[in-house]
Amino acid sequence: SGPTTVHGHSYLWAERDREHPPPMLTTLQALSLAPGTPRERHAQPARGSTVPPVASVQQAAVAGASARVSQADRYARRWEQLLRLEYREAANELRLRRAKWPRSRLEASGSAVFDATASPDTDLFGEKVVRVGKPGETRLSDLFSRGDILVLRPADRSAPWGGAGEGFPPRECCVVDSGKDWITLGVGQSWPNGLWEARRRPDSFRVALERAAP
Repeated sequence: SGPTTVHGHSYLWAERDREHPPPMLTTLQALSLAPGTPRERHAQPARGSTVPPVASVQQAAVAGASARVSQADRYARRWEQLLRLEYREAANELRLRRAKWPRSRLEASGSAVFDATASPDTDLFGEKVVRVGKPGETRLSDLFSRGDILVLRPADRSAPWGGAGEGFPPRECCVVDSGKDWITLGVGQSWPNGLWEARRRPDSFRVALERAAP
């Protein structure tokens, strides 16, 4: 006689048992004899198996997701820093140009437009559109294109901000369209102060444009 393994358990059978073997254990009976609770047996791999425990798999998944999120955050922060640096450099360059370049060079490079006039153009879905023109100019469509960000301000920087004809606060605007001697600009939900009242006096609302950092 020799040991025989059934469902992980060893049995010593006598020679007579080979003719009339004892009844085989069912799977449920074998599990009931195995050490540990069903939850513990499920959480640990079988002997000789390379399958990791469920808890380890879950921890690895969480760690991998956290690593991917951290990498994405570092990537986003890095690009945000680069964009801020680019913006500051562009703003400083424009500031130096306005301080050192003569007006003729600023206009020739598309950095500014002086001695222009503005008038109400249209109201597009609540966005006020202003038409800025400069008689005698022929290159505005080459210097400015749709989407450019400009600053609209009074032609006279010393003009006080107040009622009609007394100036208005400078505001950023976006180029909608451009021609040889005109530009249309989206200026927001309200007209610059005094512009609507000046519509009855053509070419009376004098303005200047300056390019802003994108």
